[in-house]
Amino acid sequence: MFKGIGIHVSSVALLVVVLALVPGAAPVAIAGQAQDLAGPPGGPAPTGIAAVTAGEPPNPYYRVAVSTLRDGRQVDQHTIAGPAEPPPGYDLQRRPVAPSELGPEGPAASLEVPAYDWVFGCYAVSAAMIGAYYDRGGFANIYTGPANGGVMPMDNSVWPTWTDGAGKTYPSIPLAASRKGLDGRTTRGSIDDYWVSYLSTAADPYITGGWTQHAWGDAFGDYMKTSQSGYGNRDGETAFWAATASPDRLTCAEMAMEGLASTDAAYGRKLFYEARGYTVADCYNQNTDNQVAGGFSFADYRAQINAGHPVFLYLQGHAVVGVGYSDPSTVYINDTWDRKTHSMTWGGSYSGMQLLAAGIVIPVGGSTPPPTITGLSPSSAKPGGPAFTLTVNGTNFVNGSVVLWNGANRSTTYVSSTRVKAAITAADIAKAGTATVTVRNPAPGGGVSNAVSFHVGSLRKVYLPAAVKAATGPQPGFWRGGLLEFYVTSDRQHVDDFAIHVTGDCGSYKITHLVPEPISGNSFSFTGTFYGSGVFSSATTANVTTGLDDYYIPGCGYVSGGPWNVAATWQHAAAATWEGIGGAGIDVAEPDAGLPGAGTFRVR
Repeated sequence: MFKGIGIHVSSVALLVVVLALVPGAAPVAIAGQAQDLAGPPGGPAPTGIAAVTAGEPPNPYYRVAVSTLRDGRQVDQHTIAGPAEPPPGYDLQRRPVAPSELGPEGPAASLEVPAYDWVFGCYAVSAAMIGAYYDRGGFANIYTGPANGGVMPMDNSVWPTWTDGAGKTYPSIPLAASRKGLDGRTTRGSIDDYWVSYLSTAADPYITGGWTQHAWGDAFGDYMKTSQSGYGNRDGETAFWAATASPDRLTCAEMAMEGLASTDAAYGRKLFYEARGYTVADCYNQNTDNQVAGGFSFADYRAQINAGHPVFLYLQGHAVVGVGYSDPSTVYINDTWDRKTHSMTWGGSYSGMQLLAAGIVIPVGGSTPPPTITGLSPSSAKPGGPAFTLTVNGTNFVNGSVVLWNGANRSTTYVSSTRVKAAITAADIAKAGTATVTVRNPAPGGGVSNAVSFHVGSLRKVYLPAAVKAATGPQPGFWRGGLLEFYVTSDRQHVDDFAIHVTGDCGSYKITHLVPEPISGNSFSFTGTFYGSGVFSSATTANVTTGLDDYYIPGCGYVSGGPWNVAATWQHAAAATWEGIGGAGIDVAEPDAGLPGAGTFRVR
């Protein structure tokens, strides 16, 4: 495991020399103004110099400086230049999390956070992933560029790559770092003004080129001072402050008062949200409890995820985004090295880099979109059944969405923006009837979704009346087998409008499978609660099997019958053409106005 480089900065020095070890290179000296490293005038009074701890390999991606505040408290400035590619040797640990672990049947709670690749710095990309999550959840002014309809996409594949002067190719993420030509930009941006090459100690291009740096406004990296030599950062590097060996939060208000704000990543994220028109509630950095007893804990992390907030996690050499968890101690993360989700153990290390702290910045002022329900699973239940979990599928769900059963709240679990789950009690389905299911999103904005019916019906039996002998004739056209009827389309490729006439203890019904089913060879088949199959033994006859398996008929209940074996024959040479009605699995039950007699045919 890497060990960080410990540094104490002298308050009397005019220049500060920091030892940094770069992979595959000799040590290099980084010189910068003491004021830039410690913060603006009026900041903490730094102390004397310390060496790297013996016996541990230096961490080329991490350094730490200790400063003393006016009140005597000490604070650590952690400066991190997370690598553009994952360190070798940790492939097994970086195994992507299987979708089932994050899905509705898995043991995890997770947020639908975009996953982006490394560019400009791990801090900037991690901030962009969190910002994109909020942009997609009601904070529409975070990203206003032209890509993806003005909404940050789930990955960065919509933008082109670019190559720096060292020949290294990187992706583009305008929310992390702007660039001339990206998203139609006509002026210089973050990359043009500040980037030379990864870990470069050279002065920023705008300084050496003698031009004015761009106006900030649309990229997190600018406000976080990522890759900016004027703030003592190498290319790819950003810093954050935390209380030394303390579980206390270091709030953004304290940072501003003590002169730390100009070089802190969390404070930079706060400035970005404010520049986009939002306010910020919680804003702080806190050591994790594996570093200091009583620090930011797994329970604190869970609470943030459950409240709908991704968590910015600082590692000893990298920054990642916590997007979910699984009890008792698994953390799901997006690590900036690919577009997948990975896992680590709370308090442990990831790719050899120890968990250090959490950076919490919560924007407020977004408008929650109204939800929409597209389906329920299950969509019905039998009266007197046990309690169950109802899965509600739809769009625009947020953490805080609540499922309503006949207008009353039910305990709801947020799964993703397209799925929530609700606990339905046995009392909810004790009696036959129809319940109304809706979803309510919280204010501001939000509102109640469209209503979808959930059927609670009694199980009934039906039977197929006695068959009526039919005439014969050629194929294709209209076919009948007693109280069964269907069409064979003129191209002989589909069975269309497959219907049965049934009667039972709640009347007579015609039940129709509306979707044309393909004829393969000389047979067809479809499954479901209303099912059917058949084999054409000749051009005019077919042996058909059909039945009902707890099929729900509104106003009647659940009906079952069959399987019935029927000999069907051609009845009418109508120009039977495939109309393409509906989608897969659409069945319709309607009261039968009377069993069909001779000459009652459908012609089209």
